[in-house]
Amino acid sequence: FLPAGATVLDFAYAIHTEVGNTTTGAKVNGRMVPLRHQLQSGDTVEIIRRAEQRPSRAWLDIARTGRALSKIRRVIHEEERAKGRETGEQMLGNELRKRGYNLGKLVKQGRIREAAQRHGQRDEGGFYAAIGMGNVTVRKALTELVKPEELDLEVVKEEGTLVGLIRKLRRRTESPVLINGEADVVVSY
Repeated sequence: FLPAGATVLDFAYAIHTEVGNTTTGAKVNGRMVPLRHQLQSGDTVEIIRRAEQRPSRAWLDIARTGRALSKIRRVIHEEERAKGRETGEQMLGNELRKRGYNLGKLVKQGRIREAAQRHGQRDEGGFYAAIGMGNVTVRKALTELVKPEELDLEVVKEEGTLVGLIRKLRRRTESPVLINGEADVVVSY
């Protein structure tokens, strides 16, 4: 059923994805053990869960089975993408507001969707995520959405510190922060 060296976390994911995602601890043979505890044949396992619990990157070092690792990666990616989407929408909205534009109106007019498709995104959410993760700069998005005569390039050059930091880190060939070799990771300092 589980390979040798499997942990309590692997067992939780073998039961069900949602059980694994909400695992906080376990009892093995009646004793509390950490998530990294390796199971032995014949162990009796009781999974302790909490609804608010979400997987973290540290779990990638604990899990041993491919199923558990892929489920953890998927949740982490979805959460980071949601954060990137929120950040990107906020950044673009703020810059548009400075120029007298309303993000909601541009969405209704379909201009955001058009810009998203030009950048290979299916919808506005993907476009916001690309901005939030630094794959599309706010400056580039503004040049596509705002009339050239209304675009104040000096204001755009003074993009937020987050965008400046992302740009600086992306220019380097070797990033000072490596997160398990993953690309497109949202990092907040």
